[in-house]
Amino acid sequence: MNGLRVVTRTALLFLLALALHGLLSERHVSTGSAPSRVIHVRYDAPADGIEQYRYVPIDVPPATDTLKVSCRYDDGGGETVVQLGLFEPGPLELGGSNFRGYGGNHREPIVIGQTQASLGYRAGPLPSGQWHLLVGLHKVPFDGVALDIEVTTRAGPLPNPGRWYAGGLHLHTVHSDGALTTADLLSRASRAGLDFVAITDHNNTAHAVQSMPTARPLTIVGEEVTTPSGHANVWGLEPGGWIDFRVRADEQDAADKLRRIVSAAHSSGALFSINHPFATCDGCAWRHAIPSDIDAVEIWNGATGPQESAVAFWNRLVESGRRVAAVGTSDFHSPQDDIDRASVRVYADRLSKEAILDGLRAGRVMVMRSAHDMPPLVTASIGAEQGMIGDSLRYRPGDALQIEVLRTRDLNEIWRAELFWNGRLVDSRQLADATVFQRPTEDGYAWIRLTTLSGETIALTNPFYVTKRARD
Repeated sequence: MNGLRVVTRTALLFLLALALHGLLSERHVSTGSAPSRVIHVRYDAPADGIEQYRYVPIDVPPATDTLKVSCRYDDGGGETVVQLGLFEPGPLELGGSNFRGYGGNHREPIVIGQTQASLGYRAGPLPSGQWHLLVGLHKVPFDGVALDIEVTTRAGPLPNPGRWYAGGLHLHTVHSDGALTTADLLSRASRAGLDFVAITDHNNTAHAVQSMPTARPLTIVGEEVTTPSGHANVWGLEPGGWIDFRVRADEQDAADKLRRIVSAAHSSGALFSINHPFATCDGCAWRHAIPSDIDAVEIWNGATGPQESAVAFWNRLVESGRRVAAVGTSDFHSPQDDIDRASVRVYADRLSKEAILDGLRAGRVMVMRSAHDMPPLVTASIGAEQGMIGDSLRYRPGDALQIEVLRTRDLNEIWRAELFWNGRLVDSRQLADATVFQRPTEDGYAWIRLTTLSGETIALTNPFYVTKRARD
């Protein structure tokens, strides 16, 4: 109760300060599934010309999953500069622990979610109550400045609280045809912003018996199973583990041998993924029969992609009813290459081998252009039922499917959001901050691709699956 009294007193003091320095008003607007309101404030120029701080109270309701704050004002060609920060409920005293971030004079919206946030802000739970927007009056002309502050909140939380981890799933060291030692590769991956890596040298796991750093990135023991008729990655072996590769597609018992190879990977707790199925290097393209229990397909290999033939290959598997994850990799060999282009984001409740493999197995994966790209928030709902990438949602006749795409940071780069239904492009829109796709429900699956206006892919999600609800 003492903390509540402090917050209340502080809030009243700031409201009085707002009254002294300008006008405060509020109106509600409709933005579809997320309630939004606009707060109008006006401030006079600081009398001494030195930057001063003001605070605008923002009410955040219970069960909020995402908070977005946009601030619009006339900058007069640089004559007006306002800098912003954000505090969650709590005292606004010097050194308080309730500070959530500071973006300065960046004009992009502030977006804070459970697992992602705009640059300069801290993701995490969003406690209900009175938050405060910090308004720094850095440069204000003599006649003052008027601000339109739009606040949007979205209900949640989503199931399985966790976060998106950036990872590289196809990396080579000097133990096969890579140029870097294990230690140098891990150092480079850390600098690139990768949270985890799977080292996948050809047909061996010798890197795993060396002493490796314990700090990030998390290292998952892998192997590129390099057969004469196609390559595959195995992720999650024990140190010293090994998966055989000695099978040709033209052998009489090739299909049986390959099933045994996949079974050996699964028996060790690892996952099996087909690599670059249409690569042109000798022996790289996949010519084997496709085992029924593979876990993933590499649809984006290297800096330029995704490869459309590989996307179509993966889509045919999903269309046939298989839950197979799409992944993207850099296939890193040389220091001249970018270790994170392409990469993945995997949703997991913690950064561990088991949690990352579970996320891959469940299809909670986004294929990303790079580890530096801010992944979008993509959620789906049918009525009151909400889901995230990889989830199954159930419908009744007459229900509508909604897929919401939210940018977590504004950039100069303009994006397009494309909706694919059962593997076919059915809708495409320019994405400023957020958009909601709607379509009638039927059995099928949906995924989202984000591109630049020139067509370069930034992100490609794995599917949401939609099935008819059984009779209650």
